[in-house]
Amino acid sequence: MTTYRKAYHAGSWYSNNSNKLRTQIDSFFEKAGLQKENVKAAICPHAGYAYSLETNSHVYASINIENIKNIFVLGPNHHIYNNRCLFPQVDKYETPLGYLEINQEIISEIMNNDTNNLYNFIEEIDDEEEHSIEMQLPLIKYIIKDNDIKIIPIYVGCIGNDVRKISLICNPLKKYFQNRQNLFLFSSDFCHYGKSFTNILEKYHDKYIHKQIENMDKDAANIISRHNIEDFIAYLNKTHNTICGSNPIKIMLH
Repeated sequence: MTTYRKAYHAGSWYSNNSNKLRTQIDSFFEKAGLQKENVKAAICPHAGYAYSLETNSHVYASINIENIKNIFVLGPNHHIYNNRCLFPQVDKYETPLGYLEINQEIISEIMNNDTNNLYNFIEEIDDEEEHSIEMQLPLIKYIIKDNDIKIIPIYVGCIGNDVRKISLICNPLKKYFQNRQNLFLFSSDFCHYGKSFTNILEKYHDKYIHKQIENMDKDAANIISRHNIEDFIAYLNKTHNTICGSNPIKIMLH
């Protein structure tokens, strides 16, 4: 029996009406006006579409899916604490634009090659509550349409800053990352600021808070663009920037 995860955040974080959602994405893609490129990996925000769709459109509008067979989607887990990478226990993910099929064969291969017990499966209720991967799914379905492209969702736990451990997590993924038919998307917002978060702007002196946040996030983007995991970890230790997808990004940089 085929099992699937419902689009639990549709109707609140983004439209649950397929026509409205498609029209909304159409509009932002048209504004982005980008040429297709052979994108290998990208960082994508996962806030509600009212806040993230414009930025995400610049990512997805540039992706050439012509030779893509699989899309790996790595996102943080905001609701449970764990130090592993977790796969869903369903066969498909629902979106308002249609279903996305999960590549169970690749998941089985990764689990079989995980000799350090760093991968497991997420409980269905925790999968349902989490939004970091779900927010990417309508956009993935939008660009792949009815092409035979499968997804591999991975919820990345608190994997820490030990580069040796991160290397062990990356080992089962390496052959897939090296294959040009696989696209990797890393779901992450950057600075979170407000009463629910620690004051992290002491090192960024500016009259306006939004400029401090902008400067700190620009520093993060510049460091990430250097593709050096040690520099990124040092940046996080220094600034304590509340980048919620910092753990998936560490995997990307490794």
